[in-house]
Amino acid sequence: MYQGTFSFSGASAGVKDRMRASDLFPNQLIAPDFGVGEPYFYRVPREGLAFEHTLFADPETLHTLAAERGVDHRPDYPQMMHFSESMPAGQVATDVTYFEVNYLPSVCTAEWRYDAEQAVWKRSIAGEAHTDYLTGEQLAFSNVVIVYANHIETDILEDTWGGGHMSIEIQIWGSNSALVLRDGKMLQGHWKREARGDMLTFWDGAGNPLPLKPGNTWFQMVPLDTGSEEIQTGQFRFTP
Repeated sequence: MYQGTFSFSGASAGVKDRMRASDLFPNQLIAPDFGVGEPYFYRVPREGLAFEHTLFADPETLHTLAAERGVDHRPDYPQMMHFSESMPAGQVATDVTYFEVNYLPSVCTAEWRYDAEQAVWKRSIAGEAHTDYLTGEQLAFSNVVIVYANHIETDILEDTWGGGHMSIEIQIWGSNSALVLRDGKMLQGHWKREARGDMLTFWDGAGNPLPLKPGNTWFQMVPLDTGSEEIQTGQFRFTP
């Protein structure tokens, strides 16, 4: 949907086969998996650090390569996301101080606490602060959006651990429910993306734009059958 290049490293054979068969290949797929190495991707070995964690990408050279391939274009969207410093008028909002998305209890639980002083949501994983490796600061966002989307198992085997796991396709097209969390509030609405080149947008039940707060946003993807409960006043648990 960003109409740009996808620069990455590491994918299962089945996923790479799908990429090769798409109209994004080869110009918009930039990866060591497809023969793109230095200077676009390079390794910085460090003692005590596993080899797979030593790969870096150089954004400047990636940008140059995109221009050389003729895919360095500003995206053209018929509809953009909406932003506003203030909460939307007339919306029913729920006070929220904490919520979690319980993907896998005690192992993979995304936890969010609202810091009213800084007006941001701070992220933890399984009880430990999720921090930026370079700065040591806890990740913090102006908005967190819970996006309900259809999840389907593909026929692509990702690994053999614990009996094996199939690759999951998250279908971010069409429309479905969404929760926008900003300013210590939770707003109910839905997301929409009607065409492949459209941006993800958010709307209330009456069809009015549901604005995000200016700043950064974390999208928390969950399956359609995700359950929810209020575990304490202003605290919620979402269980995929």
